Amino acid sequence: MNTSASSSAWLEAADGQSIPVSGICSLGRSRNNQVVLKDTKASRRHAMIHPQGEGEYWLFAFGSTNGTLVNGRRVIQPTTLSDGDQILLASETYVFRKSTEQPAEAAGFDSSFTSAVTASEIRNISCWMLITDIEDSTRLSQTCPGEQLPVVLGRWFLSCKETIDECNGQINKFLGDGFFAYWTDHPTAAAHVVNALRKLTEAQKASQPPFRWVLHFGPVSVGGSTSLGEESLLGPAVNFAFRMEKLAGKLGLHRMLSEAARVKLDLGLEPEKVGPHELSGFDGGFFFHTY
Repeated sequence: MNTSASSSAWLEAADGQSIPVSGICSLGRSRNNQVVLKDTKASRRHAMIHPQGEGEYWLFAFGSTNGTLVNGRRVIQPTTLSDGDQILLASETYVFRKSTEQPAEAAGFDSSFTSAVTASEIRNISCWMLITDIEDSTRLSQTCPGEQLPVVLGRWFLSCKETIDECNGQINKFLGDGFFAYWTDHPTAAAHVVNALRKLTEAQKASQPPFRWVLHFGPVSVGGSTSLGEESLLGPAVNFAFRMEKLAGKLGLHRMLSEAARVKLDLGLEPEKVGPHELSGFDGGFFFHTY
C-alpha cells in the first residue's frame, strides 16, 4: 500500500510496505484492526495510534504482556511519537513517519486547548467534560514491579476507553496519566454520562491503579474533524474542568462534580457539597460535589 497523499503520517513495515495512519489507527492480531499483526504472541488488541492536535500523534499500549516498545523502551503510558521512531509490537517492527515535523505541545489545559484551530468551521455547543487522572503515579511506579507496571496501566487505559466508547463518549486527549473525554449535550447524553460514571466508580474499587475523575458541564467552542481524531474543545469551561481536576487532587477527592454538572445530572445519590473554593483565573468561590 502506498502512502496516501492526504495522510500526514504512516507506518513503514519491515517488508517496505507503507501503511497510512488515517484517524485512530488500531494495531493487533484481530482482523478488525487497521494494522493486523501476524505474530501469535501479539494481543488481539495490542496498541493504538491516536492523533490529537495539529501534527501530534500518541501511541497508546493496551497492556499486552508481550509488550510495546518505542526506540527500545517499553511504553508504560500514552506517549507522543516523532518522525523516525521505531515501534516494536511483540516481534514486529514498524517505523513511524510524519510528512512534516511539528513541535508537539504539552497536553496541559492552557496550551493545547487554546492553540489556534485550523478547521474551517468553529461551532459553539454545550457538552459534558470528563477528566480522569491516576493518583500518585510516582508512588505507583515505585511500588508496582517494573514488568507489571505497563500491564497495569495499559489495561486500565483500555478498560476506560472501552467504557467511554460503550457509553457513546469521545476521548479527546490522552494526558499521560489520564485522559479528557466529552459528550455533546443532547436528550440522551446525560444517561450515557451517568452510565460511564457508574462504570468508572466501580473501576475505582479495584486495587490498581487508584484514579480520580471530575465532571463539568458547560459551553465550549469546537473545531476540527472528529473523523480524524483532531477535534479541539476550546474556551473557559475547558480550563475550568482542568482546574477542577487539580483541586480534586489537592483535596484528596476521588470523584468531583461541578455545580453545573450536578444540576443536570441524576446519579440517584445525594452528593456531598464541597466548598466554596477558588479556582485560578476565575472570579469568586465555587461549590463542588462529591459522593
